[in-house]
Amino acid sequence: MASYQITVPGRPVPKVRMTQRSKWSPRAQASLQYQERVAWSAKAQTRHAQLFGPVRLSVWVYLRPTQRGLLPENRPDLSNVIKAIEDGLQYGGIVKNDRQIIEYGMSGYRLDYNERVEITLEEISDEGVAV
Repeated sequence: MASYQITVPGRPVPKVRMTQRSKWSPRAQASLQYQERVAWSAKAQTRHAQLFGPVRLSVWVYLRPTQRGLLPENRPDLSNVIKAIEDGLQYGGIVKNDRQIIEYGMSGYRLDYNERVEITLEEISDEGVAV
């Protein structure tokens, strides 16, 4: 089974809900640009690999700590960051459809002065899985 490690540099931008009108708002544009950054990072670091079966996704978001050494209060919502990553992986062609992601591994926030997102994609056995 194939496994890939992908690092997306910079602070993550969460997925936002978009309508035809709100698609052009600065928040929506930032979200779309982040999804594109995820796609390009994934393509470059996996050498354009494609996963066709069921996939497990793990996501670690590294954020700069506050002066007190804590997680920042203005941190992005983890579930929306994961949605942006899923869409970026699909946009980059790493997964054909984000519905292939049927299992989530460890995910969460960690502190580091080098803000980034570390993604692990693992193909998993489809035995006993109704896809």
